[in-house]
Amino acid sequence: MGPNRGVILAAGAVLIVLASSGAMGQPNPPVVQAPPVSSGVQQEQVTEPPGRIRVAADLEAKMLQHEVAPIYPAIAVAARVQGTVTLHAIIGPDGSIKELQYISGPPLLMRAAMNAVKQWKYKPLLLNGQPTEVDTSIPVVFAIGGTGAVESLKRTPTLAAKIQELLLASRFRRSSVRGA
Repeated sequence: MGPNRGVILAAGAVLIVLASSGAMGQPNPPVVQAPPVSSGVQQEQVTEPPGRIRVAADLEAKMLQHEVAPIYPAIAVAARVQGTVTLHAIIGPDGSIKELQYISGPPLLMRAAMNAVKQWKYKPLLLNGQPTEVDTSIPVVFAIGGTGAVESLKRTPTLAAKIQELLLASRFRRSSVRGA
């Protein structure tokens, strides 16, 4: 270790000490003052409107008043994609969906889940008698064989016929390969 290296290390240590103590132009932390002593006169309490409350998904599901079933995308039915789409929602004080974001789940089902949940209506959550915004997650379950999947295929009979042909053709190929 050369003589200059020790000076540089020492200077660095001084800078670290000065920076952590606020001596390098950084403002000192604010001083907290004690509240004034009461003069015996009662002050009016000001209550701010309640903010947003985080509520577990299963508890908020019990507050659901109007649910619109998602339409199972035909492409997802054909690909046999199923699963749970989890959405993050902000529910307004009136019980309607204010904000909605995709968190996880099969991407093919995301849009269908979001389109349905945007139409859902919840019973407003009251906090101190005031309606309050709710921050929660909403799971939307998609399962092949549900009414949404069947209804989706009924609306597009030509697509359903083509899907059926593809499924039959792929089964035929698999069975002919196994038998060879």
